[in-house]
Amino acid sequence: MRVVFDPKIIIYKQLLQMFWENCDLTQGMRQGCEISTQYLSAIFTLNQKQHTEAERSQQRFQQAMEAAGDKRVIIPDIGRC
Repeated sequence: MRVVFDPKIIIYKQLLQMFWENCDLTQGMRQGCEISTQYLSAIFTLNQKQHTEAERSQQRFQQAMEAAGDKRVIIPDIGRC
């Protein structure tokens, strides 16, 4: 799925939060019951500002998981277009 967003409607930080809350990147080659060696969830950024914010959001979400007692590690897939 490709997501194109309008920053006048939703800010990038909110979009990233929705991504982390709806994709469980601790599962490796799967999402729920879907299992595949070709399954990949990723964030592709257009500039350094987006890339930095994506990395920070990943760190915040990982910290929130750990604070909640969840010791699984988020598999990072943040790239640049």
